Amino acid sequence: MTDFLDRISESLRAREIKFREKNRQAAIQAELDEDYQQVDRSALSKLSDKDLAKWQSPYPPESAQFILAEHEWQRRLMSAQVRASHFAAWRGYLGLALVRF
Repeated sequence: MTDFLDRISESLRAREIKFREKNRQAAIQAELDEDYQQVDRSALSKLSDKDLAKWQSPYPPESAQFILAEHEWQRRLMSAQVRASHFAAWRGYLGLALVRF
């Protein structure tokens, strides 16, 4: 009889653990969703690199906040690459102008 009660008790504990974990995950997701509603891209673009990294760090990689931060990093990288390309092009034009004269 006690073996039967022990198995039932274990089953109930396992269900309670699953239930608590599910509630914890739902609470985390609700918090992430609330944070997501408060963020806009223009605010992210105004953050320094250090502040953006700090803002991104607590979010898991599959979260919307992490993805928005990744897009901001890509935008910044692309912007730096465009500036470098423009500088190289102007330097080339200047070199051509100097060679012709």
